[in-house]
Amino acid sequence: MGNKSSAIGDESMDLKGEDGSFTSTFANLDADGSGAIDKEEFVAAASSLGLEIPPDEVDETFARFDKDNSNSIEQDEFVQFCLEHAARFGNEDASAIAELTDEELEDMRPYLGPREAARGFVKAHTLLQRNPAAAGKKFDRNWMPIHYLIQLEPNNKNTKSSKAKSAGNLLLIKATLSLLEKIIELAPDCVQARVLENPNGCPMGYLPLYLALKKCWPIDVIRVLITAYPEGMRIIDPSKIPKKGIPKPSLKAGIWARKIAENTERCPPEVLELLPKPKKKKGGFDWLLVTKEDAEKAAAKAAAKAKANKKK
Repeated sequence: MGNKSSAIGDESMDLKGEDGSFTSTFANLDADGSGAIDKEEFVAAASSLGLEIPPDEVDETFARFDKDNSNSIEQDEFVQFCLEHAARFGNEDASAIAELTDEELEDMRPYLGPREAARGFVKAHTLLQRNPAAAGKKFDRNWMPIHYLIQLEPNNKNTKSSKAKSAGNLLLIKATLSLLEKIIELAPDCVQARVLENPNGCPMGYLPLYLALKKCWPIDVIRVLITAYPEGMRIIDPSKIPKKGIPKPSLKAGIWARKIAENTERCPPEVLELLPKPKKKKGGFDWLLVTKEDAEKAAAKAAAKAKANKKK
């Protein structure tokens, strides 16, 4: 079973060996953007998520989830199929973990991909039941399970079917929230672990909160990270390390949670409402929350800036 870890790839990558969001499985097959797929596409979409349908059950399964008898599976119907099918394979997934050696039980990474998310991260939850310490395991360059989990991003790409994006994201977010909360419960210090040190952007490394903001995770995920480590919202890191001396917090040459969010094209306004912005004062900074109106303006400005940068 040692070969499973190789599927994760280099820690600095965004887990793109598999699609970063299983939402696009449906969206890519929904060629005309109607929000529905036919029987053949339905089987292909399920298979790509690791939810195999036995050939002799295809017709019955398709008919059962085609609630409106339209001879196609719409987005909400596909969501229901994924939830029920994942539950069906829960015992099978749990049994697979029961066969792991003590050494294999230390590594959650093979069970944090989008295919596992589509099945509710059953294997990851079962592994943590057998070995809770796996939640705090450190790998190369300080990476921990929480970083791999957050690198699974919601589907923020433009697709022809808005239903494909929203319904698939609902599944991903639900599964991720549950596992994220469990990981933090078992390894509370993981929310302070930094990765991806970049001398020209974030030399101190990214907190899990920073990663989640860059990946445009929705408010529920951001709120969990803030609750676990509220100080993470009020840290000003240097954007560059000076040649001499220790860098002082600076609004001009620093980065912080809200600034990261504002530089992200699709950060929701409700997330910006959660994040205070610093205001310099004698001896330090005040951290001020913004109004809903200001948050909406900031989100619109960030989107416009990102759009302009793409044209350059």
